[in-house]
Amino acid sequence: AAVGGAAAAQPKSLNLTWTAGATAPEYAWMIFRSITTGFTPDVANLIRVIPAATLAYTDIALVTGTAQFYRLRGVNYDGELGTLDTEFTGTPT
Repeated sequence: AAVGGAAAAQPKSLNLTWTAGATAPEYAWMIFRSITTGFTPDVANLIRVIPAATLAYTDIALVTGTAQFYRLRGVNYDGELGTLDTEFTGTPT
């Protein structure tokens, strides 16, 4: 799982960063986003799948002043899903 997710505000975007936990994924990170807190990650709110070695992503074309909530989940080569990280949030400027 990921730990310490953060979303730094930028104009109409958020720079997401995190640290891989003790059981980092082998294949990829799945990034989920919602405008409501406490959301359930699903294919409908999956915004990106990025390589496991990558620990940052810039989410662009967001609405200024609207809070965005994120969760990450690792995936191994065999498709096995890791534990969901703790939700984190940011608001683009």
